[in-house]
Amino acid sequence: MNQYDLLIADYLSEKKSVSFEKIGTLSFSDNTIEAEPAIPKGTLQFSYDKKAITDPGLIEYIARRTNKNKGLILSDLESYIELMRQFINI
Repeated sequence: MNQYDLLIADYLSEKKSVSFEKIGTLSFSDNTIEAEPAIPKGTLQFSYDKKAITDPGLIEYIARRTNKNKGLILSDLESYIELMRQFINI
């Protein structure tokens, strides 16, 4: 498990939404969505968006939690997200 997995999960739990560059957004639903079958409140949902940008708050959150430079975190996170895109494309 990568160090960013847990940090992203913590950020998502706190902020209820996180977006990743050229991938999309993960978010918890605010209320029950009328669908077949109904999607209950608090369900994790993914919304694909090729034009999405990485959530700037995520970079600040990880930098604060790891006590590292934001530039270093940004570079590491870009590599991590690129690996996510490659995995999705497989």
